[in-house]
Amino acid sequence: MAGRALVVGRIDAAGLLLALAIVCWIPSHNLTLGMLYSADYLNAGVPTFLNVYGSAATRVAVSVSSVLTVVLMAAAFDLLKFSVPVSAILGAGGLGLVGLGFYGLIRPSSQAVSALYKYSSIYMLAAMLLLSFAPLI
Repeated sequence: MAGRALVVGRIDAAGLLLALAIVCWIPSHNLTLGMLYSADYLNAGVPTFLNVYGSAATRVAVSVSSVLTVVLMAAAFDLLKFSVPVSAILGAGGLGLVGLGFYGLIRPSSQAVSALYKYSSIYMLAAMLLLSFAPLI
């Protein structure tokens, strides 16, 4: 949001949506990492979300986080009036994130969690690259 405010000279709705999208993305990234290494955190006595609230609640939190991230990012891109191809790329990436989130919810496995952990990073990287370079396209 600070970068957006610096560019446009004020805090605007697009900047707020982008900031919220990043905040909502954090659980889909960090909670999956906690799921992958839950035994290590438990042995170290670190109270992770998974070890406190359980696997089902963690999977729901990750899925909700993924959906909110995609919706907020899409809303920000819409406000910024990016082209249809740019929005389609973001949308396709968002479908992947939401799909993996729900797949991990319905069919929990370490492979699903690992895929979501990696994909969530790729999604946010792609969104930031689109945000940076879409105006040049």
